[in-house]
Order: sequence, then C-alpha cells, then structure tokens
Amino acid sequence: MDRIISSLLELEEQYGIKILYAVEAGSRAWGYASEHSDYDVRFIYVHPVRHYLSLQTKRDVIEKKVDYQLELAGWDLKKALSLLHRSNPSILEWLTEENIYLKHDSIKKIRDLSKHSFSAYKVLKHYVRMAKKNLNLMEEPYTQVKDYIHIIRPFLSSLWLLKLRTFPPNQIAAIMKELNLGESLRREIEHILHLKIQGKEQMDSQYFSHSVKKIKQDLGEIETHISGFVDKVGDIEEFNDVFLHILEGIWGRKGEGID
Repeated sequence: MDRIISSLLELEEQYGIKILYAVEAGSRAWGYASEHSDYDVRFIYVHPVRHYLSLQTKRDVIEKKVDYQLELAGWDLKKALSLLHRSNPSILEWLTEENIYLKHDSIKKIRDLSKHSFSAYKVLKHYVRMAKKNLNLMEEPYTQVKDYIHIIRPFLSSLWLLKLRTFPPNQIAAIMKELNLGESLRREIEHILHLKIQGKEQMDSQYFSHSVKKIKQDLGEIETHISGFVDKVGDIEEFNDVFLHILEGIWGRKGEGID
C-alpha cells in the first residue's frame, strides 16, 4: 500500500495536480484476485484553476504503468463529474467504500451527487449490453476462465439492478448474497471464481455450458423489463456547483496562479 500511495504522490508532483480519491479496481476490487493479480488503481484528480481557463481542449486522463504489477489511471475531476452526470458505470464503480488508498473530504459531495442522480435505467442497459457482448465474443471450446468472469459480473449486476434498482456492490460475493440464483447456477459461479482465485486460466468447457444457456435466457428476460425503468437525469447545475466548490476548496477562492 505504501508503494501505491508514494506512486500517486509522485504523480501529484509531476503533473502539479491534487488527487482527490484513489481506489482499487479490477479483480482485487471485485473479489476474485489471484496471488499474482495486478494492482489496478483508479483515481480522480484536479488541476489548478488556470488549467480550466483555456480555449484549448486539454488532456483529461493520466496513465502510468509503474511496473509489471502496478498500473495507475486517473480522470480529471471535470471528466469524472461529466461521466457521473450520465450515470457512467465505471465512475460509479470507483466510488465504492472499499479498497480506498486516498480520499479527500470533497469526495462526499461527489458521492452524494451519485446517489440522487443515479439512473438505474442507463446502468442496467449498460450491464445487459456488456454481458450479451461478452457472450457473443466467447469462442469455442469455451475454456478461458476470464471469459466466464466477464459474463458473470455484468450478468449478476443486471440481476441486482432489476431486483433492487440501486447500484450493485463491486464484490461479486456481496451481489450473490442478495440474489436467488438457484443452487446449480450459484455452485457453478462459485467454482469459476475459485478457479480464478487459484490462478487457473483454463477450465472444462462442459462444466458451465448449461449455465451459459441459462444466462442467455435470463438476459433476454431482463431486457423486457428495461422499459419499465425511468431514465433519471441529474441537474447539471448541481454538478457545476460541486466542481466549483471543490476547485475553491483545494486551491482557494482566488485560485492558484490567477494573479
């Protein structure tokens, strides 16, 4: 953890930014990391005020591969808020309460925005589309453990949204606790997660073939319910206010570099 934080602080120095929030993503966040899994750290950062007072379109992403096991990727606050306004699932996944490396007080305002502007309609459509796409991308003989994982996660998230209409937890085990999956499907999913945690890459394609058919059927059923969801849209002015409030809180009312 010390290495991760020191790498983030080096980015602050290198780019002249303030990192508001940093969190684990990928397999370690989702609960199926193996001993050799990478650390995929995602963060939200903010530039000094002058950076935003420009006619030029500036890069709003920072990425750095520290070594073979640690990768950092961050979004500018303006980009993060814009995506949050559209209920982008990636930024919603970042705003978890787990596996946090750095957190500025201002993140509470961002989380509050996410809760009352959340569109279950948009997110459900996203996860159903992702699960179906990953199903279609699978190639025979269907032996890659990761291929099944890439289907299971959005599928379970879709079921959660259909039942609870809230954003699902990142941890697959936490999602499964709330769902009535049926003993056969639950057992097969747990087996695949166990293989992934053990670092296995291949599996018997016949083991999960029945569940693949079941998931395809369930996704079709879930799709029929999407139209019953309301596409909620947050007030963009609230997002603008939070953006300005955070800028002022980090750099001062006048803004660093505005003399």
